[in-house]
Amino acid sequence: MKNVFVLSLCSLLAGSALSAGELKFQSGFEDGLQNWELPPGRAQVSVSDIAASGKKAAEVRFDPAGKPEKQHRGVLWSKKIPLSRGIYRVTGKIQLAEGYGATVGIEFYNARNRKIGNNGFHYGSAPASKDAWIKVDFKGAAYSGDTSYARVKLYIPHSIKQVIRLDDIRLEALPVTAAPPPWQPQYKIRPEEKAKLTAADFPGPDGIVYPDFTYAGARKDVLNQAGKTVIQLAVKSGDDLYEPLRKAIDSLPADGGTVKIPAGEFKMAKMLTIAKDFVTLEGAGVDRTKIDFTYDTGDGRVDLYGIENGSRIAPKQPIHLYARPAGLRALKLEVDGKEFGRFTRGLHSGNASFYVKNLPASVKPGKHKLRGIAEYQSGETFTTEAEVTVDKTCRPTLPPQAPRGFIAFQGKGFRYKDYRIAKDGVRGAFSVEVQAKDHPFRAGDIVVLRALETPARRAVTGNACNWGNFRSTHLFVEKVEGRKLTFNQPLRLDYPVADLSFVRKFDIIRGGRIAGMTLETKFDYWVSSVTFEYAADCVAENLKVIRCGRNPVYGTHAKFCSILNCEFDGSWFNGGGGTAYVGWDTCSDSLIDGIVTRRMRHAPVVQWGASGNVIRNGTFYHCDAQWHAGWSTENLFENCTVISDTREYGGYGNIFWASAPEDGAHGPNGPRNVVYNCDGSSISDAVYLGGMNENWIFAWNRFRAKNGVGFFLKTSSFDHILKGNTVILEDKTSPFLLFATPDCGGVELIDNLFSGGNGKLYDGLHKPFLEKGNRIIPLDTSLPRPRPAVPSLYEWQLKHKR
Repeated sequence: MKNVFVLSLCSLLAGSALSAGELKFQSGFEDGLQNWELPPGRAQVSVSDIAASGKKAAEVRFDPAGKPEKQHRGVLWSKKIPLSRGIYRVTGKIQLAEGYGATVGIEFYNARNRKIGNNGFHYGSAPASKDAWIKVDFKGAAYSGDTSYARVKLYIPHSIKQVIRLDDIRLEALPVTAAPPPWQPQYKIRPEEKAKLTAADFPGPDGIVYPDFTYAGARKDVLNQAGKTVIQLAVKSGDDLYEPLRKAIDSLPADGGTVKIPAGEFKMAKMLTIAKDFVTLEGAGVDRTKIDFTYDTGDGRVDLYGIENGSRIAPKQPIHLYARPAGLRALKLEVDGKEFGRFTRGLHSGNASFYVKNLPASVKPGKHKLRGIAEYQSGETFTTEAEVTVDKTCRPTLPPQAPRGFIAFQGKGFRYKDYRIAKDGVRGAFSVEVQAKDHPFRAGDIVVLRALETPARRAVTGNACNWGNFRSTHLFVEKVEGRKLTFNQPLRLDYPVADLSFVRKFDIIRGGRIAGMTLETKFDYWVSSVTFEYAADCVAENLKVIRCGRNPVYGTHAKFCSILNCEFDGSWFNGGGGTAYVGWDTCSDSLIDGIVTRRMRHAPVVQWGASGNVIRNGTFYHCDAQWHAGWSTENLFENCTVISDTREYGGYGNIFWASAPEDGAHGPNGPRNVVYNCDGSSISDAVYLGGMNENWIFAWNRFRAKNGVGFFLKTSSFDHILKGNTVILEDKTSPFLLFATPDCGGVELIDNLFSGGNGKLYDGLHKPFLEKGNRIIPLDTSLPRPRPAVPSLYEWQLKHKR
């Protein structure tokens, strides 16, 4: 295949289209890197004989060992390709021979060489095969009339070893035509459309039909079941609290109780897991009780946690190996000189430096030597050893997974199998029917209901992420009638049989509570301060968390939990992998109310199937708010102030951001998320919706953007309602609403006040479905927040609950 560089320039005005498949650029690398440029960097770029077709392909090799680069601006990019406004398709083949996380992208520029848009396909999920050539196929949108040229680029992560091959790149122009939604719309319903309303819908005070948020938060009737036993810890300032807390919690009766921690500054050098229901840890107040988490491996850099020379351990005992995280490359476990476990950091490892592996069953009772090894990018290696006795009479002394939190309220989790449903679960219904007659479900059980990301589903949504949790919710079973399970609330989504939807029971911890203290992590380890995992009706209240290791207070597989009146300040690590977040991960119907955060990465945030959660009355400094991943559905951000004034701590510079379907690490987010009566400022586009977003509602907010547009919509972001907002744009070149792709129909603009910008209500490749009562005025940065007749949608719904 010969390289072809098409230099013809076809003018594409708004509303016009090029013929389908018009070739603009083609390269199979048969003539080497002709028509490509290599930016500065340590990546090695060459031409390989391993090709998808023909005899040659581009090859990129990168090893972060030694002195890793902080970032790549791209490792390979095409020369300038003359283009104008339109839709372009990039196709090709990529081989992820070692590592993964590459992005093939297209960037658009104006004649002054200013970038004015980009699209890409992020291979952020591990490939099924390292030898396979994976299809590159995505669309790029040149939405600006100033578009002059484009470049096709390859980016790779800077933190992991990579070998990437690229071949058969082709860029074609496509027609620009309005496209319908990729599925039948369900969510934009008028209050008067009674026949369309379901039990999952809640007509609001302003003519908008909202989701029902009244389930959010810990339930008082459950919390009132806690026992009345009170234990006052007999400790003094400076003591390590781990053993006193462990003994006090173990001595509480089955119905729990309260462990009171006196005033003073204490330390805790081990991670505390609480598996008993209704345990409260109560300090003397944020300013009076302080716990410093002081775990450290020491100068040896690596630690066989909880095991010493002479320890007696159980057969198949979980062995924990911890190391200092900075620059870590891999961890390895050996027994009697033979390796039995290895962890190597990858794209999504974040700052992880913990590894847990069960001792092999082949290790017989008697004396053995354990060895843990930590390998670093610098080439340094650190080792720790312990002689142990495997004893049949011993029980495992450590949990089967690496620690999530220094204080972890943790249930036993998923110990049951999946049960497929027999009929489609329908949005608004209270029940599903399982196929099996001999299922284990009983009234009072908590279950996860989940639909899988089948190939057919991915074809509809364009979801590039092949891992994670999409389309799921947690529900309590109220009644069982044969194969029919009736739940405590209606379904927010459809759960089709065709997508292999299933119900799975799991075991939880209930009614845990922590309150009235300050928590600080003293060393850099990737452990959250407090976690609720496989939990329901747990509460964190009146806490101050300083410099958490990962997240301050965080939920995973949690239901009806609350984080109230807390302050979170900073994190040791603000890089990738899920860190420095404040919000809900794989959680349902949980509440955050009255918190202040500083120097976090994404706050507030929901991700991985999070649904029905409410985050309100918070102030979030130096970060962005996000629907970060995994089809998060029907969550409410209300009366939150988000100040996105820097990217220093890992935020993206927007006020609100939602991941895109082509993002292979995160995938798209689900329908009808709501932002109500919020305030925010940003250094980039105020609101960025990456795509596959149906009927999101932005009502009565004030957004101020220093650069960029008010609302950026792309890739089937449709049926949104933007009502009563005040949008202030300091950028004189930007419109208030940008339709980056021609498939973003059904958008309603009602009674909004727009100030500044370039004076255009909208621009790009589509237009609003409805414009009514909107005003555009010159730039006025002092405009007040809107005043909705109902300042709190959440409280209004509680008052008007059916």
